[in-house]
Amino acid sequence: FDVGPFATTIGLRDSDAAEEPNFLQREDWSVVSTYSAEELAALSREALETKSGAEAIEEVTEVETAEYVEPQYKYMKYDEGDIPDAPYAAQHPMPTSWQEYQALQQRLAVFARGEGEAAPAQRRRAAELGEKLTRFYDTFKAILAEGWKLDGDPSVDEAQSLLLELDAAGGAAARMGSEASFEATGMAPGDAG
Repeated sequence: FDVGPFATTIGLRDSDAAEEPNFLQREDWSVVSTYSAEELAALSREALETKSGAEAIEEVTEVETAEYVEPQYKYMKYDEGDIPDAPYAAQHPMPTSWQEYQALQQRLAVFARGEGEAAPAQRRRAAELGEKLTRFYDTFKAILAEGWKLDGDPSVDEAQSLLLELDAAGGAAARMGSEASFEATGMAPGDAG
């Protein structure tokens, strides 16, 4: 006769419960078993001296209830400055594909290498902006991968301003440099969309 997992005894049938197992179980051990006779007598005297449970409950004072205080959480702190109210407002249309972005990088590289007509300060600025665009490229690709569009970025906007300035100053030489950079990608200038 098996009582299964819902037995009230530890592995013993109900009919065998009167029999003691020949090993100690968890409930058989107590720290009191290590006390000497004097320690047991002192323990029983302490029990008699303490008040009964009913008397102790009556003496419990009413617990003061404090008002709920909202916990203070640590929020993200910015390094410096205030949070801008609006995102960066671009002066020029931002690239909408990686091809347009790379064409912008290549046009800057043309002037940075000195192949287009540009002053030395403009060449240095084109090289600096080319490096900024290279660092921002992975972020730009991530924006496109999420299905978003780039609303504005100061370095991209500044690069476009510089290219417009160089196009106006360089005329045909600047257009020739941009067509050469488009040929390197295998695209025509109008295909960048």
